Amino acid sequence: MYLSKLEGKEIINLYDGTRMGTLGTAELLFDPESGDIKALLLPGFQGFLKFQNKEEITIPWEAIRKVGTDMMLVDLRPERRRARNERGQV
Repeated sequence: MYLSKLEGKEIINLYDGTRMGTLGTAELLFDPESGDIKALLLPGFQGFLKFQNKEEITIPWEAIRKVGTDMMLVDLRPERRRARNERGQV
């Protein structure tokens, strides 16, 4: 599957059933030594009002459970969530 095929899919967290939004422009985090994909990085966005900022979401590759035609199911438990400054430690 191409990364571009993920664009527009709704992200649902299996852990708590929350809708995390829609995949827009995503980036991949690679392990430079092995070439393995480590995580999917979803940039934050700014809403209509400036205070509606969301921080970047890092989805570890192993947390992706299923990619369907219109949604992606992930298992993001609180201990798996990463902040932007932990990018290299996924």
